[in-house]
Amino acid sequence: MQREKYINVTPESLIEDELFLDWVLRQQPEAKMFWEELIQNHPNEEKAILKAKDFVLSLNHSLSKESIRPLNPDELWEKINAKTQSKIRFFIPSKWMVAAGMLFILSIFFLFPKGSKIIKTEKGEIAQIELPDASQVLINSASQISYSDRQWKEEKTVHLEGEAYFEVIKGQKFTVTTPHGSIAVLGTSFNIHARNDFTMVDCFSGRVAVIDQEGNRSIILPGQKIIVDYTGLSEVEMVRNQENVLAWRSGMVYLRESTLKSAIQELQWYFPVEIQASDAILSRPIEGFFKTSHLDSALFQITMPLNLEFEKLSNGIILIKEK
Repeated sequence: MQREKYINVTPESLIEDELFLDWVLRQQPEAKMFWEELIQNHPNEEKAILKAKDFVLSLNHSLSKESIRPLNPDELWEKINAKTQSKIRFFIPSKWMVAAGMLFILSIFFLFPKGSKIIKTEKGEIAQIELPDASQVLINSASQISYSDRQWKEEKTVHLEGEAYFEVIKGQKFTVTTPHGSIAVLGTSFNIHARNDFTMVDCFSGRVAVIDQEGNRSIILPGQKIIVDYTGLSEVEMVRNQENVLAWRSGMVYLRESTLKSAIQELQWYFPVEIQASDAILSRPIEGFFKTSHLDSALFQITMPLNLEFEKLSNGIILIKEK
């Protein structure tokens, strides 16, 4: 075991660490000995370690090792495809939600007379969709897509509000529209984040054309991203650690060049809560991640790096404040 990995460790990283959970939740003797020796040999780490331990124990879930292990994206797709032959499949990305009693299986699938289809996910839910041409779409929490099943051969257009990952069959061409612009694709894979006041597009394979409302167009290639909003197109950028963009598929959200305000907005797409903080606190920059499986854990992960704390008020509002 390499102790160097846990030098200058943070509480928010420990609560996702398997060896740490082996000690705190599973009470494995070897893990217990490891952490006790680490604290003895590196007393400066004791505060962070014990703080993370107290937080995990306060959740009082007593989950098994399998139930708290997040699926990676490839495992997630395999499990989805293996368990269902239907064209629409709703599921929760992490078993922690089940343990916490936070199942939000309230999704709606509408079929209108003219063949228009709307697939909507509620907060905390993900849906897998197969389009009429066999292209695959994974729809994130609190999102919606719509398309015309009857007119698909003539007009392959999908409208998206929210976030979704697309894997388009090679040779198939269609367009995704969002409130801020449109995305034209041909045999490619890409992620679209269309929330709040902008749409962000990340390309993973092939070529993606992004068009703003004035008809201006930019092409992005694998490893690149672009933002389109009501003012037009941003510059094309290379993406570091692009695999983090898709971490939402397995229940984790990475914050990219964010402020606490945008982190809270993102968190509220996964949990039905109202969160408040002062303007000074909301403007603080933050980088990191949060898990979408449990509200308290997510709040801990966005407040701890900024030395903040959160309080649940009697009216149901969550207040983030200075310690």
